[in-house]
Amino acid sequence: MELTVSERQRETSFSESKIGRNYCLDRNVDKISSKLSNKSFASAFSQVASNSLYKIQFLRFLVLLVCFIGSIQKIQKFCHLYWQYPVVVSLQVDQMQHLEFPSVSICNLNRMKMVNKECEKRKTKLPEELKPPEGRPIMISESRNLYHCRKIQGDVNIRDRSEYIRLRFLMSYYGMNKQKRFEKGHNISDFIEECSFDGKSCSLYPSTYFTNLFFGNCFTFNNRVPNEELLQISKTGVGTGLNLKLNIESCYYLPTTHTMGVKVIIHHPNEFPNPEEDGLILIPGYESLISLKQIVTHRLRNPYQDQCLDYNTQETHFFGSHNNCLRACIQKQNIAKCGCYDQSFSIMNNVSPCRILNESESCCLDDVLANMSQKMCNCPLPCFSISYKEILSRSILSSKVFLSKDNVTASKRVSKEIFMKDILRVNIFYSSLERLVYKQQPQWRDTEVLSYIGNQFGLWLGLSIASIFGFIERIFFVIKTVIHKRFLSKD
Repeated sequence: MELTVSERQRETSFSESKIGRNYCLDRNVDKISSKLSNKSFASAFSQVASNSLYKIQFLRFLVLLVCFIGSIQKIQKFCHLYWQYPVVVSLQVDQMQHLEFPSVSICNLNRMKMVNKECEKRKTKLPEELKPPEGRPIMISESRNLYHCRKIQGDVNIRDRSEYIRLRFLMSYYGMNKQKRFEKGHNISDFIEECSFDGKSCSLYPSTYFTNLFFGNCFTFNNRVPNEELLQISKTGVGTGLNLKLNIESCYYLPTTHTMGVKVIIHHPNEFPNPEEDGLILIPGYESLISLKQIVTHRLRNPYQDQCLDYNTQETHFFGSHNNCLRACIQKQNIAKCGCYDQSFSIMNNVSPCRILNESESCCLDDVLANMSQKMCNCPLPCFSISYKEILSRSILSSKVFLSKDNVTASKRVSKEIFMKDILRVNIFYSSLERLVYKQQPQWRDTEVLSYIGNQFGLWLGLSIASIFGFIERIFFVIKTVIHKRFLSKD
C-alpha cells in the first residue's frame, strides 16, 4: 500500500519530533549530571570529579581518602569511649523543711550474760552449761580469728589454735535456738535505762528488737511499720533527736568478750541493720554526740558502669538488699566448693552445715572467703539508697550527776569505777536539714553522639545532614528522569 504525500509528510514530522524529544532528554540528563557533579554535597567530591587532569584528580582523590579515614578514626575512638557508658555525678543540695529520721539499732557487745549471783565478783570461767555439744557448727567468718588455716610451702593446711575456750563457747552458742539465745542475752529494759525522742518517751514511737549471732539482743528505734508514715523531724541540734542512757552491765560480761561497749547502727527504716559490718562502737563513761546529714544516691542501670539493681523488685533469692545478696553468693560458693554451708549466714534445707572440727571443711570455707575479694559475686549496688554522714564527738560523763541522791535510789548506787564501766549516753540528731543528692547521669546522650559524628564529617569532608539529603534528592531526580526517558523511548 503506497502512502500519499501528506501521510509521508506527517510520518517524517513525527519521527523528527521524537528524535528532538530524545535529544532534549539526553541534554537534560547531562545537565543534571553536570549540576550534580558541580554542586554535590561535598566540595571535595565535586572538585575531584570536575578536574580533567588525571594527576590533579588523583591527588585530590588521595586527599579526600585521607580525610575520610581520619574522620572514621576519630569517630571510632569516640564510639569506643561511648560504649564504655561512662557517667558523671551531679551533686544537689536540697534545703528541706523536714526530714525522715533514721532507724537506730543498738547492740551490746556482749552477746550473752554470764551467770553471776554477785555481780561485783567477776568470774573468769565459763559456766558448765556452756560445754559444747558434739558436732555443732560455728560461724566460720568469726572463727577465722580463732581457729583458721594458712598456706605454707607444699600447699599443706595447718591450723593455728588459739583461744580455745572462746571457740568452745561459740560452738555452744550457735547450737542454741533463737529463743534460748534471747533469754540468755541482756534484757532490753535493763540495757536501756532512759530513752526519749525530741523530749518525748520512746514508748510513743515504733520500736522492736532482734537477735544477732554476733551481738545477742539488739534494740531498734523507729523501725518501719507497714501502712504508716515514717517519723519526720523539723528540728536540728543537740537534744532534738534520740537521747539514750545505756547500761552495758559489764559485770555480766563473759570472759570471751574482750571489748566493753555498744554498737550503734544508723540506717534507713526500710533496711534491716547489719551490725557485723556497719555502725559505730561507743564505750562507757562518755556521752557520745552523733550528728547526721542525709545522703541520697541515684545510680544508673545497665549498661552503665555501676549496673545497679533495684533489690526491692527482684526475686526472693536476693533477700531484698545488697548485703544479703553477697551473703547468698558466699553460701553458693561454700556449697559448690565445700559441699556444706556456713550456718552463720542462713539456714538452708537439704544441705548439711560445715563442721568447724573438720579440718578440710573449715579450711575450705576460709579459702572461699578469701576469694570473695576477687569480685566473684554478681551483686551490684542498689539503684536508690539513703545513707547518713555521721560525725562523732564525745565527752567524759560526770559521775556526780548520776550518783546524786536526786537521780538514783540507794539500791542502784554504784561506785565511780563501776559507773565509768557501765553507763554511757548517746545523743543522735541532724546537724542541718540539708539533703545531699548524688545523681549519676550519662556523660554522653544519643543526640550528643550524632552531633559529634556530624561535626567530624563536617570538619574533614564538609558534609552535613542538609547536604546529604540534597544529594539524595538529586540522585532520586536523576533516576526518575532516566526511567522517564526509557519509557518514552519505548513509545
